[in-house]
Amino acid sequence: MTNSQPKPPRMLTLTELAALIKGYRKLKEWSQEDLAELSMLSVDQVDEVESGLNNDANTLRALAQAFGFADVDVFNKPIHIPLVQDEDSETESVQGDSTALEAFVLSTGEELGELVLNSTALAVSRSFELGMQADKVFEALTDYVREYREYFEEYSVSRISQIHEEFQEYLTELKGFGVSISYATRVLPEDINGEKSSKPAIALYLVAFPVGEEPESFLV
Repeated sequence: MTNSQPKPPRMLTLTELAALIKGYRKLKEWSQEDLAELSMLSVDQVDEVESGLNNDANTLRALAQAFGFADVDVFNKPIHIPLVQDEDSETESVQGDSTALEAFVLSTGEELGELVLNSTALAVSRSFELGMQADKVFEALTDYVREYREYFEEYSVSRISQIHEEFQEYLTELKGFGVSISYATRVLPEDINGEKSSKPAIALYLVAFPVGEEPESFLV
């Protein structure tokens, strides 16, 4: 018998979330195509989530609805991770499936813009519940970031500069809510999408943390 107290709820790492989604799908005996159809997402979006490369809040809501969860934000919230008797085995299992990346605090909108353009894949996550207002700002920023990546080539130099300033405004507003964004990057396997490229594929991870509690590394 142990006197260990239950662990507080926490956000799943990207790897844990990917495994959870894939596990629910297999439990239902669905293919990725089945899940894509039921969630009204593309097969590529489902595959990116199950690969730990996409955890966009709206995508996760669509998946939660497809699985029939009453709470569509079930994948966007901290959850209780059950304790096991062998704590060392649990730690080894998690570390064996995850990768620890050096993390840095995102400081400026211009830095964010450069990081986004130098990455091939983008994954966004929250390490804690932000609160309604902060969550709306965080989602607006991440949506804007994805739009920036998609239409960058159509923007003029002055428009790019303006967007960087707007990114900065979002970051400043989040800081006012006590939210800081840390980032990490990882070089992906060359054949991650079934194709080889002369340019390395880089995943960019953006994670929201409480101001003053930004880690030096985090698991993905």
